[in-house]
Amino acid sequence: MRYRVVTPKACSNFWVEELGPAPPPFVARPGLALTKSMPPEVSLCSPFEAVLAVRNTGNIPSRRCG
Repeated sequence: MRYRVVTPKACSNFWVEELGPAPPPFVARPGLALTKSMPPEVSLCSPFEAVLAVRNTGNIPSRRCG
């Protein structure tokens, strides 16, 4: 249970307010998902397009490097 002590003025009366149960602890869950998209067949002699996408699937914000 969480409580808060309220004192409206210095050296005055105070009271204690109940804030309710404590929130559940934060559990860090990092995660990344990689998806790729390429044509089913390519020739090594001609250019082809490949798309790689990285998605943050966890509950931690990503940090930029560099």
